[in-house]
Amino acid sequence: MYPILDIGPAAVQLPGLVLLLGFWFSLSLAERRAKAAGLPEERVFNAGMLALLAGLIGARLGYVLIHWSAYQNDLGGIAALTSGALSTPAGLLVGMGVAALYLRLRRPSTPVLLDVLAPALALMFAFVSLADWSRGSAFGAVSDLPWAVELWGARRHPTQIYELLAALATLGLLAYALRARFKRRLYDGFIFSLFLLTYGAARLFIDAFRADPWLLPGGYRAVQVIGLGAVLLALRSMSRDVLTTDSAD
Repeated sequence: MYPILDIGPAAVQLPGLVLLLGFWFSLSLAERRAKAAGLPEERVFNAGMLALLAGLIGARLGYVLIHWSAYQNDLGGIAALTSGALSTPAGLLVGMGVAALYLRLRRPSTPVLLDVLAPALALMFAFVSLADWSRGSAFGAVSDLPWAVELWGARRHPTQIYELLAALATLGLLAYALRARFKRRLYDGFIFSLFLLTYGAARLFIDAFRADPWLLPGGYRAVQVIGLGAVLLALRSMSRDVLTTDSAD
């Protein structure tokens, strides 16, 4: 793991740099997709900036809530922002929620907009996994598999690499579907449904190997619950479109 990158006399926090690069590349991809779809690029850019700000706040507050015992007697420490003291899942949820609300209020075509954002989200999740790898967070359970990695005094599942491969595979599948769309008409919202189905199913599986899961009351793994919800939502959307198409025929 490489939490610090030494560049001459400067020491850069590598996880934060990776996340910023990921945000920039993802936002650039979303803007290009918006232009191709005929949507206002400035709305996508504004939504991205709001998502960044809200995501940072959400990630910090999520980390504080998870580790409340360390802050309840030091409330001033809540404002101390470092890349290692952020909850990535909480930040992503809050950032995506704020961006969705902004775009909803601006009233673009929602299904088309979701199709535009899906590849950018897959790319961002790939960078998030790299950031987790660099700082050693989101680490896996102890394992004796040949590809296990040494981390925190034990050999573990490289769950960050699993997540990276899942995000890249999802991005590749979306790219293929977007190319296929020129040969075959797909309903608006299909690309986003495919993203939810593919990446949601992958995280439902991958998080079973996590040693530091984000737990909900009752001991349920939050990311698995979210992944299951994403899969069910995608299947509902896809089945509803099939039924609509059949009834139209």
